[in-house]
Amino acid sequence: MFPKKESLQIEFKDDSRDSFNFDDVIRACIGLSNAEGGVVFCGIKDNGEVVGSRVALKRGIAGVKYSIRENTDPSIDCDVEIINYKENCSVVKITVPKGNVAVGSRKGLYVKRVLDAKGNPSNSGMSLDSLINTVGRVGARDLTSQALSGLSIKEIDLDLVALTAKKIVDSNQSSEADVHIFSQAPMDILRTLGLINRDDVPNIACLLLFGYEDSLIERMPNHFLQYQVFIGEGNELVKNEKYSSPIAKLLPQLLSFPELNRKSNEIIIDGRSVVIPEYAHNSVREAIANALNHRDYTLHSGIQVQVFPKELIICSAGGFVSGIDIDKLLNTPPNPRNRRLNDAMMRLKLVESSGRGIDTIYFWQAKYGRPAPDYSMSDSTKVEVVLAGGTANLDFVREMISVDVKNVYQMLILNSLFLKNSLSLDEISEIVQLPVSRTKNIVADMINSRLIYPIGPQKETYLLYKQNNGPRKLSRNESEVLRQNILDELKKSGSLTKSELSKLLFLSDSQTYRLLSALKSEGKIEIDSTSKSWRIKE
Repeated sequence: MFPKKESLQIEFKDDSRDSFNFDDVIRACIGLSNAEGGVVFCGIKDNGEVVGSRVALKRGIAGVKYSIRENTDPSIDCDVEIINYKENCSVVKITVPKGNVAVGSRKGLYVKRVLDAKGNPSNSGMSLDSLINTVGRVGARDLTSQALSGLSIKEIDLDLVALTAKKIVDSNQSSEADVHIFSQAPMDILRTLGLINRDDVPNIACLLLFGYEDSLIERMPNHFLQYQVFIGEGNELVKNEKYSSPIAKLLPQLLSFPELNRKSNEIIIDGRSVVIPEYAHNSVREAIANALNHRDYTLHSGIQVQVFPKELIICSAGGFVSGIDIDKLLNTPPNPRNRRLNDAMMRLKLVESSGRGIDTIYFWQAKYGRPAPDYSMSDSTKVEVVLAGGTANLDFVREMISVDVKNVYQMLILNSLFLKNSLSLDEISEIVQLPVSRTKNIVADMINSRLIYPIGPQKETYLLYKQNNGPRKLSRNESEVLRQNILDELKKSGSLTKSELSKLLFLSDSQTYRLLSALKSEGKIEIDSTSKSWRIKE
């Protein structure tokens, strides 16, 4: 029924005496978790004799699981089973999973199950290198998946859970899966989202999302947001408020503030009114949600949101997690510091469900012709993003109102082309933060969609294809380049009609005609009066 001896995956504990220290069981669980996982049998002596458990048995299944979880960091969730060996003799079997990162005790003890010098299994202190390679990695441990000692479901606002769920179910964008999950009772919703364990003990993510404010202030005093509003050229501070509400309440509250919903402009396009916000709702939501979601909750400083006359600054505690390149934010795979909180916020529709909230921020800034979000002031202690406000680029808005833009890359390219008139392939590659090889595919798709068109000998310089009246007015330099393009196409094909040249060069018929007329006047080309085709003049 039971193993005969200990091994690297098996450990015996004789807890038949009341004086037995249960910390020995916790140490054994830590050692197994930091190795390959395994089983601790309480009620068996080192020599394999079954004597029956007393201390672990008295705690019961729930008590054993709770003690192990509360005294390990990150918490170990073990499976616990009571096995009746014979009358008045039961063994408590604790199955320990292998940990993804190094596990220690709340007191800072780190051990690992190894073979000693004599070949016997034992729990030995972990080396410094082992700890650095696991615990030392930023983002390796998810604080929000851990339980806080003594935290109970009584400190969670179940009415707020129900209200948040109702909003999701009533939303036009809710899926069948959403309706199924959020039509459950609040406790079942929390279980589904991984916010409480089997014993209904909430984790830190649950407290942050739905905890009563008094409990948050007491247990997570570093969870707060400082909201400041400045006006005038002198940036006079007119509002300075601190909020410690649960995220599910705080985020919707912030997004309703008038300073974050200011209207930049209102224009008439095709007879209808188009309101242009100073700060796009989607950008603001993702920027603030990212600060709440990805901040380092081990640091004492909170989050700061500052609204200035022409810009919005959002700053959160803790730098980017390891592997994030500030110059490649658009194309860095999501790597949340607080995975449990992040997953729950996505399911609760509090952040972008794809995990690509950064794309949303970039997209909506570009959509209104504003500069890209600025993260340049971020460092190892903070992530700071600046969103430009003020008046939108109305000409760009009018131009893009009816354009079908597929993704953030296309929007960034269109915005940059509108501001700079022309861009090389290398410049576009830098804007979209992608290698040139991948940028070519995006550019080709935009050419086929008549969003941009190429010019130049290698056709790796691009112009914006205006939606209202074809390509924009050409500069003298661009006209010279395009005349050379016409000569190149005619040399390659022998002869082409005006319409064929217009399609090849992404020009209007009138622009092509003017360029052809100029080349004819220079004596470089001629037209066949019968076929109406142009060719190089001999």
